[in-house]
Amino acid sequence: MKRTNVMRWTLRISIGLLAGLGMVLQAGFAPLYAADAVKPGAKTASGEKPAETKKFDDWVVACGIPEDQTKKVCQAVQTLTNKEDGKRVMQIMVGYPEGASDPVAIFVLPLGYLLQSGGKFELDGKDMGVLGAERCVQSGCIVPLGLGSEMLAKFKSGTGGKIVVTIARDKTVDLPVSLKGFSAALGELKKG
Repeated sequence: MKRTNVMRWTLRISIGLLAGLGMVLQAGFAPLYAADAVKPGAKTASGEKPAETKKFDDWVVACGIPEDQTKKVCQAVQTLTNKEDGKRVMQIMVGYPEGASDPVAIFVLPLGYLLQSGGKFELDGKDMGVLGAERCVQSGCIVPLGLGSEMLAKFKSGTGGKIVVTIARDKTVDLPVSLKGFSAALGELKKG
């Protein structure tokens, strides 16, 4: 698949998931626990049918039809929230672009970090490189990562990692990434 197709898909899905996923992420938050998931057949405040959700440990698979489409889209989502105020800090969405055999991860990092530094990505203590933001929107900075066979194998076999962002000249913040339930969630995505 050509990079431009992946980038178009990334933009469409990330904006759909961030804006249109009021149907999936009511008020911009993914369900943190299975009990918090939207009940089947329920309507959102805007009257849209919410997404179907299924919990896999630290991941939630959400499926729905974005406003401007007729085809169902499914994503595996993990949301990191601030324990003090419950606000979203970071979100990871994984899905398969149309016609692609490899999934793409979209990290939505918080606004306010130094973009020039990127986000240093680590899995199980090993450096995976620096993730650069493609663009920033009101809800955060969108950072795509193609999950080719080698990276996908690391996600499936790993336990977790972190993204380290610089928020001031000498100050960094670690954003934890859990891979608990990732393989099961990915398996559910393949079912569609």
